[in-house]
Amino acid sequence: MTFPSAVSFHGIDSSEVLRDEVLERIRRLEHVLDDILACRVVVEAARDGGHYGTYLRLLTPCIEIEAGGEPRLDARHRDPHMTVADAFDLLTDRLDNFVRLRCRSCSKYVQSDCQRGAS
Repeated sequence: MTFPSAVSFHGIDSSEVLRDEVLERIRRLEHVLDDILACRVVVEAARDGGHYGTYLRLLTPCIEIEAGGEPRLDARHRDPHMTVADAFDLLTDRLDNFVRLRCRSCSKYVQSDCQRGAS
């Protein structure tokens, strides 16, 4: 990983398995965009302790992209691994959209670089 990242857990014990999963998903973001400056991830438990949420913030030179959020009271949010997966899927979709829009405004020379970064 070529950019700083922070992973924190609120109201939930830190899990090496979950932390490793988050770090692997952060590494995969570099395949979508190669000029990421930083990434912050917060995994938190609801007060009831039975539901979880994951909040992501990705910083690039020209935009901040956020995804996920507070714990929700639905079946998918009973598993912290599922909330991590859902939040990263949403973040990746938003990042893909950003790359696509950015590349539309690039010149031909720069566009080839954009497509390289988007692959």
